Amino acid sequence: MKKNPSESLRSATRPFQTAAGFSLIELIITLAIIAILFSIMMPTFSIVRQSAEKLMCMNNLRAIHYGINGYSNDNRRRFPLSQYAEQRRYQQTMAMSVIRNPLVDYVQEWDGLGRLYAGGYLDDCKCLFCASHHGLHPYEDYEGDFVSEKPVPTAGSRLIYTNYQYFDRDPGTSIPFMLDSVNQETMIVSDGLRTQSDFNHTTGGNALRGDGHVSWFGNKSVGYKLEMLPEDQTEIAKKMHQVKLFTGIWTSIQLEVNN
Repeated sequence: MKKNPSESLRSATRPFQTAAGFSLIELIITLAIIAILFSIMMPTFSIVRQSAEKLMCMNNLRAIHYGINGYSNDNRRRFPLSQYAEQRRYQQTMAMSVIRNPLVDYVQEWDGLGRLYAGGYLDDCKCLFCASHHGLHPYEDYEGDFVSEKPVPTAGSRLIYTNYQYFDRDPGTSIPFMLDSVNQETMIVSDGLRTQSDFNHTTGGNALRGDGHVSWFGNKSVGYKLEMLPEDQTEIAKKMHQVKLFTGIWTSIQLEVNN
């Protein structure tokens, strides 16, 4: 049927139908809302992550405790010895290897917590490295050294460090711990205290006690002492023998737990 002129005019002037969807303004508003929600939730995500890493660190220390117990049971109840602690170089007790005779050669042997790895007393050597650690000495730096076919460290003159400080005796004393005589509250392993770059956590650290429980110490009582430690390992030679400072840090952590 032939359309009349008025109908043809209405068809020609009718606006185009647009497809359903978001306009540019609506898209921008949606993205802005998502960004706001994400910024609100970010602190929560950070807290959850820190809590998880703190828990993983506690599990590492418990694994080390089992390793120390196993070692002590096989070695007349004695703790693994640290040559650095014997020499009163307490900041170096994060090292799990020692150069046998630097005046003759650079052959290394396992020392301190390294004796647990060498003797097979650890299920996984990764327990010697903290998930919260973001400074010096990550696990990746030494991954090649943790191979069962290598009975001694092979890093040459480069020492192998864990992320934990090991105490085989009270700082300032010469008598190593024994499994039957160590006090249940005595700190035997803690988060790294060698330099400020060795800190694992930002608000404190975990400490393994003589009876195997792990406790948290804050920065409130030891913070000013920790600030006196070298910033990184380039300064460690200048402050290697600060027995008084390191003993003070150890004692402050002890007092915080006991109070």
